[in-house]
Amino acid sequence: MTTELTLLAFSIVLGMIHIVLSSHAKSFQYGYRWSASARDQPQSPLVGIAGRLERASNNFFETFPLFATAVLITYVAGRNNELTTWGAHLYFWARLAYLPLYAFGAYLVRSLVWNVAFLGIVLVLLALIYFPFRLGRMVRCTLDCEATQPVQMGRSVPEVSLPLSSAQNLAAPQRRKSTGGTQGRPEEAPNLLMGH
Repeated sequence: MTTELTLLAFSIVLGMIHIVLSSHAKSFQYGYRWSASARDQPQSPLVGIAGRLERASNNFFETFPLFATAVLITYVAGRNNELTTWGAHLYFWARLAYLPLYAFGAYLVRSLVWNVAFLGIVLVLLALIYFPFRLGRMVRCTLDCEATQPVQMGRSVPEVSLPLSSAQNLAAPQRRKSTGGTQGRPEEAPNLLMGH
């Protein structure tokens, strides 16, 4: 499994943590008897950490569908690269830090972390839009350069190893020629004066 899909799975777990924390914080403020009821009676708005956890959960589920869709498209299209990996890391770790920062009411830092997570989604989308065109130009340039590049002189020729039987067959005629045939007699030179 790719890094992007792994971080997507971790993000799903993070979303479940959002739901559990927000639900229990709401039940703690309104009472678990209210949670077990049909909840027909309107309640006052959530305050304190319960309200912050609910808003953090809503904020997470606003951006998570965008991140999940972008990661799945890059995986299906086979366009995973450094941008998608960085984007997935930025999104997950920023969203992980965003939850406690929002729960404890961190000022300004929470908004900066949100922007980091959003930047992660942008990087994944850039890999879909920009990287394929850049890769295509690189491949075409590489092919053109290889087609026009002259053959370099002086390259070493790779050695070819022959089986033992083939090497013996190649050497056999030379041995017969040097020993004068199979009977050990030297070959007689053709009589060019025959008939004269």
